[in-house]
Amino acid sequence: MNQAEQTHLTSCAQEGATLLFQVTPSEPRFTVTNEEFAHKVRLHLRCPQLAKYSAEQAAKCKSCHFLKDNISAPQHIVNCGVRGGPQLRHDNVRDTFQSMFRSGHFHVRTEVRAELPHTGNGGPDLQVTDFPSNGQLTLYDVSVINPIQKQYIATGCAKGLVAAAARGKQKIEEYRKTAEAIGGRIVPLIFETTGAFGTETKQTIHSFAKRYQEKFGEDQSPSGSAVFPATDPSVYWKHMLAVTLAKGNYAMSLCIDRAGISSSAAGGPPSRRYQSVC
Repeated sequence: MNQAEQTHLTSCAQEGATLLFQVTPSEPRFTVTNEEFAHKVRLHLRCPQLAKYSAEQAAKCKSCHFLKDNISAPQHIVNCGVRGGPQLRHDNVRDTFQSMFRSGHFHVRTEVRAELPHTGNGGPDLQVTDFPSNGQLTLYDVSVINPIQKQYIATGCAKGLVAAAARGKQKIEEYRKTAEAIGGRIVPLIFETTGAFGTETKQTIHSFAKRYQEKFGEDQSPSGSAVFPATDPSVYWKHMLAVTLAKGNYAMSLCIDRAGISSSAAGGPPSRRYQSVC
């Protein structure tokens, strides 16, 4: 087993990576299609995703000129920027967090960067008031990162969430001045493409569950159709996020398939869209 395979295995052992397999489809939002479920299984096993392109085919993606291994390789499927796939996945995860905060009656705003003090570094995805405690203002930024990258595999093959931790540190530094300017703090909500939850992501969900139960009681389920263990708000929203991420990864594969490929092995260097994951 090489370092990339070991890194993938280590990431798959982290919380969140196998949650989709534990979800009971008791309501529409917990439902995935057979194709989406099969796609998650194939990603988990690192199997090629686009079966019609053989492993021997010297193919490159028209969007990012991906050449290494094959266009159907898992590391291409979860990163390619064709047709805005990563942005769509990012926005759906962001919207799920927005729904979570609103279910707890917290005031949450999306993409408020235009109203934040201009610090030259853009702005985060969500602004939540009175969370995690009353009087606090917290900015959240969602990101999904592939753990199987050169800068992470040397450490990631032996330690979990290396890529998530690195991306989280990057986000904190990126938006630190913005958060300080409004008297708040920045919290990164990071996922690895395997489905693994970053440390701050898990902490945020646990803090939300605690506040939710303080407000509505420990016996209050987030949904009348939820079944155990998703009657617990922490489990409910973890399951919801696992479904959202799996659907997003599958949608990205469809974007790649529909966009088509070039059979020529010659081409320019990878574009920025492949290098940058939301």
